[in-house]
Formats: sequence, structure tokens, C-alpha cells
Amino acid sequence: MATNKKFVSFTKTSFVRLNQVDNVITATRPLSNGISVENITTRAIIPRGHKIATKIISAGEPVRKYAQIIGYASSRIRPGDHVHTHNVEFRLKWTPKIGQSYKCEFC
Repeated sequence: MATNKKFVSFTKTSFVRLNQVDNVITATRPLSNGISVENITTRAIIPRGHKIATKIISAGEPVRKYAQIIGYASSRIRPGDHVHTHNVEFRLKWTPKIGQSYKCEFC
């Protein structure tokens, strides 16, 4: 008797990329310096959940994750670099005043 079972195969990977326009991937586990992921080599220790550049991101260029701009490179980022607060800046479209409270419109 034939069965009609569907099997799903999951490959254990060390990173996730959700969109091809992304210029970073996210580590799904801690990665050592010199580990090969997506045809690039990590240039630093990458903590789980942190980002790795997959191509050159020049200073001022957008950093894209999940096809969204999540910040801008504050300095040149090379493929394999750890991408985090030390090399990414966030740009507000407005300048908050000292003491001004801000209510998040989607929180």
C-alpha cells in the first residue's frame, strides 16, 4: 500500500537571508573568524543574531536586511565584516528636542 506522506527537509545553516536584495545576512549561531558562509569568509567573531556583510557597503550607503533599510554604513564595510552599531548609523527624519517625549506610532 502506497502512502502519500510529505516530508520536509531542513538543512541546518549558520545564517539566514530572507531577500536577495539584502547586503547582510544574519548569523543563526555564533561564528568564529574565518568561517565560510555564502561564499564569503567572516572577518571577525559574529555573535548569534548579528549581521555579516555580503558585499562592500560604502560609507553612507543603506544597510539592507529583509529588503528593508535598517541603517546606513558609518564607515566602509567589507564582505565578511561584523555589521552592528559600531559601523551602522540610524538617521532620524526629524531632530528631537531635549526633553521632548516621543510616542511610537506603531508600538
